[in-house]
Amino acid sequence: MLWAGLVSVAAAVSGVYMLRSNNWARWLAMAWIAFHVVLSFFHSWPEMALHGAVFVVFAIILFLPDANKFFRSTNS
Repeated sequence: MLWAGLVSVAAAVSGVYMLRSNNWARWLAMAWIAFHVVLSFFHSWPEMALHGAVFVVFAIILFLPDANKFFRSTNS
């Protein structure tokens, strides 16, 4: 139960601070979804594939050139 709460808090914190253009927050978001990918190894193949696809989409969106500019705009 504690881990689920911590993972939820990490997701919320990363979301809030990504909106404030903090670069570390996008790395926290990537760690959050990577954690889900690792956990999905213990579930069905479709669930693992879905989490893997979400991870790839997160990575593409969060590391596009425009996103890089956004996260460099105010602070690092």
